[in-house]
Amino acid sequence: MMTIDYESQQMAQAELESGEQLLWHGRPGGRRFILGSIPIVLFGIPWTAFSLFWMAAASGFLFTKSGNGIFSLFALFGVPFVLVGFGMLGSPYWAYRKMKRTVYALTNRRALIITGGRSKTIRSYSGKDVGIIERVERANGKGDIYFSAAGGNESTQRVGFLGISDARRVERLLMGVFKKEGAERAAAFPNKLSHSFD
Repeated sequence: MMTIDYESQQMAQAELESGEQLLWHGRPGGRRFILGSIPIVLFGIPWTAFSLFWMAAASGFLFTKSGNGIFSLFALFGVPFVLVGFGMLGSPYWAYRKMKRTVYALTNRRALIITGGRSKTIRSYSGKDVGIIERVERANGKGDIYFSAAGGNESTQRVGFLGISDARRVERLLMGVFKKEGAERAAAFPNKLSHSFD
């Protein structure tokens, strides 16, 4: 039995413009987000351990009984590194929080990625933003749909709906929306797309 997430539906419908229809809405799968943060945790373990070791050594408590007096304040320079380490170790929690506040939506005009919280961020992708649509599907039907890219030449990041249920159906909807939009654009500007090579 399929359950409807009314909260994500309301967040998506609140962004609709006049004449726009909501075709699909959903949320990212939590496991997909949390697994993506594991490399950060693995890097954060030695980072944090070394930062704590450095602070203990710099303060003099590790090798001497009484410390280094005023020079033990030098250890405070390690505090930012320890805080960064704790942030990396907590990355699964932050990923989970972001996942719970993220809603994906597809309308008859665009794809939306809505991230809530204290302030709301809406990323909107229309036909000119959508490139090759790629589906990465697992055996249970859940998967990722990539349809755009963000960033510069050296740090391009793929954009899409991650960890969604029924990825194949969402891919078909995406293709239907953006193929239709491309055909309408071609009909509106036929001279832009046809060239004579006489």
